[in-house]
Amino acid sequence: MSKRNVIILLALGVLAVFLVSCGEGGDDGLGAPDSDATGEPSVSPTAPVHTPGPEPSDTGSPDPPGPPGPCCPDGLLCESYNPLSYGMEPFSNPVTIRIPVLDRQRDDAPDMADNHYTRWINKHFGQNLNVTVEFVPINRSYTMREYYDLLTNDNPPTVYLEYDWPKVSQWVYERVLQPFDVGEFAQTAPAWYRHVGGQPQLDMFKLGGLHYFAPALRQYWDTDYAYVTFYRKDWHREAGIELFTSWDEYVHTLERFKELGINDGWPVHFDTVYNRVQITYNINAEGSWPVDELEWVMYSDISIPPLPSASVYNALKKDNILYNKGLISTEFELHEQHFFQEIFARGESYSYTMPISPEMPLLEAFYNYNPDAELGIIYNNTVLDPWADSFGYRTVPQMRAGSPVGLFVGFGSQATADELRAAWMYMEWMAQEAVLEYMQWGTEGITYTVNESGVREMIRWDEQGDMLMGFANNRDYWGIVEEVRMQGTIEETIAALAPKNLPQDFTQELIDNYYYLQAAADAGLIYSDPYFFVDIPAHKKYNAGHLGSYQVDFDHNNAHLPLHFQVFAAWLTKADPKDFDRLYAELVQEYLDLGYQEVIDERLAAYEAGLTTRLPDIPAGRAPFVPYDPAEVVPRLYTIFQ
Repeated sequence: MSKRNVIILLALGVLAVFLVSCGEGGDDGLGAPDSDATGEPSVSPTAPVHTPGPEPSDTGSPDPPGPPGPCCPDGLLCESYNPLSYGMEPFSNPVTIRIPVLDRQRDDAPDMADNHYTRWINKHFGQNLNVTVEFVPINRSYTMREYYDLLTNDNPPTVYLEYDWPKVSQWVYERVLQPFDVGEFAQTAPAWYRHVGGQPQLDMFKLGGLHYFAPALRQYWDTDYAYVTFYRKDWHREAGIELFTSWDEYVHTLERFKELGINDGWPVHFDTVYNRVQITYNINAEGSWPVDELEWVMYSDISIPPLPSASVYNALKKDNILYNKGLISTEFELHEQHFFQEIFARGESYSYTMPISPEMPLLEAFYNYNPDAELGIIYNNTVLDPWADSFGYRTVPQMRAGSPVGLFVGFGSQATADELRAAWMYMEWMAQEAVLEYMQWGTEGITYTVNESGVREMIRWDEQGDMLMGFANNRDYWGIVEEVRMQGTIEETIAALAPKNLPQDFTQELIDNYYYLQAAADAGLIYSDPYFFVDIPAHKKYNAGHLGSYQVDFDHNNAHLPLHFQVFAAWLTKADPKDFDRLYAELVQEYLDLGYQEVIDERLAAYEAGLTTRLPDIPAGRAPFVPYDPAEVVPRLYTIFQ
């Protein structure tokens, strides 16, 4: 049979589906939406009106089909899910695009490459455009290494997705990504382009004058309100002490817990510098104020810990004090992330920091183990050292902001013109309101309900059946458009995001935390790491294994500064206090000799050449700290910073 006859038969088959599905009996007369075998919703006559894509070019192709009317039980010709409704035209030859999706290895998430939503995408987007979308799981803990494996096995993705600028910029220097024309992109994906902010969003991260990235939108990027620390409020009540507001009080709190035999007298502090080796150290959060821009350029970095910085010195000095007081586990260097989760769930640690979501299995496990316990939320980075005390220095609640954008979206250098265009069309389709809503929320009654206040609440993950959503309500799919699933106001968004089905409701505490952070951001106390718009070869040379660059010499003796840092941090934490300063000075010099001096020199050279972002100005007259008291936090912040 010829290809032409096959195409004609397929077209007739699709037409038959349309005629049958919209014939008599399509509505049961009860006003309930129809659904297909997989429980997918129809679009009602009151479905949102969407901005169509660009007018199809005059190429002789038929105009996109008009609205199929109120009956639309099957998705193939459903107006709101059909890419043809937005001006897209199917490819004459089949096209396959490979889209990475983060695999977080969680029990409360489906197979990320094959589930209800991946099949739904291929049904509605793929079948209408003659495109197959393959989803490629990328282990979240080893993203760069996973991309490296795909490249070395000659099986690269069409699209590259990653959050961290040092990693994605490296792809450009290693020619993994291809530049693209923003004008053509905006014509193909106008809704996506408008949604994220248009030309300024794409211009923000040009390299060598070329566009390699289409950065997704990140709402509220400077507050990071969805990442919080839970602590044992009931332990404070048992010990008869308030939540601490200084380093002295924190040490006293831990000593009091140990004295009273809470947790059978075992240490309850586990969050050491050693275990935070990959976490950015805010160089003024534990150092001086105001921060010096040169120090910010040299040290504020997500890839290689800055051992010579004052912030790391102070953080390690604190751990050394706690260790020598018997307040830190003597085996801290043996612990991995799952250990911290397990001991928190069992009720054996004081606090744990994690992102929030409606379904939080770790908190569920905690309350199962500890049914009478009570947790509270510590406002981000506002607990230790808001005032000078016996430790001898004063800090402010400055925080590292998230990236001003969501996922960096890049396109593989091996992608063909058709694959590139199909990827852009996929982004445009995902940005449509109806598609985005379905991917973010699923179906009422199956994946979410609506409470008496009109706020959507997610149904438990283990009760969603075949429509089980992925991590953070499918964010690893729709994150190609935006980072935050919004629902009305910020208060309503947080209410929807707050953990559900627990003995405690944290909604108001989370809202208070947001306003605290927003006030700190308005005061200029929250800002991002510097962005470098030139290659920093030392980043990959001395960070082997973390970035996973496939051009790194993995046998190079000095090629993993984070590993050296971890060893040095363990030595310093366990050192005799009288030897701490001497040992620190020796290890800093060794760290510089191992390659960190080269990192600093290259970063400073980029700064002096005008190839980095700059530290935001902190308006004069603003107070160098923010009071913690949650009862006063919002009204007092704005008074202090005016």
